[in-house]
Amino acid sequence: TRIGVEQASEAIFWVRADGTFADCNEAACRLLGYSREQLLTKSVSDVDPDFDRARWAVHLEDVRVRRATTLETRHRASDGRTFEVEVMCSHVRIGTEERLCALVRDISARVKRDEKRRVLLSTVATGGAVLLAGLAAAIAFGWWISRPMSRLASAATTLATGDFGARAEVA
Repeated sequence: TRIGVEQASEAIFWVRADGTFADCNEAACRLLGYSREQLLTKSVSDVDPDFDRARWAVHLEDVRVRRATTLETRHRASDGRTFEVEVMCSHVRIGTEERLCALVRDISARVKRDEKRRVLLSTVATGGAVLLAGLAAAIAFGWWISRPMSRLASAATTLATGDFGARAEVA
């Protein structure tokens, strides 16, 4: 079973109830840039800037009750950079000890892609509203028939920016 854990592409951490790492695989070492020996001297709060001891206690109790949970948080690598991760935790008992098994995946590329998509959709929605406002203004002022589309775009921009400067034209 140790061979399977070491060959896994996901970072795997075994975490004690006090938040310290009991074990980890090679993918966990690569993800954070630490040797196994270094990681085993650390705790969750050392690699996750969002998990202080108080939040760890709440999280541990939540996983105890639910038996498993998934969350998104950030991790800090040995070089100081932080990145978004998805953590899937399961509560297990090994003899008399309780542990969390945490599978960790770097999702920073997905988070950036989702943010770009959100900005694009917001821009398209705003642009669509500006165009509709421009068309409504053009129809209201009778420009629809008498002015070319470039005038409509100009009117929409004027309405969106509120810049009704000295260049106003009379139809």
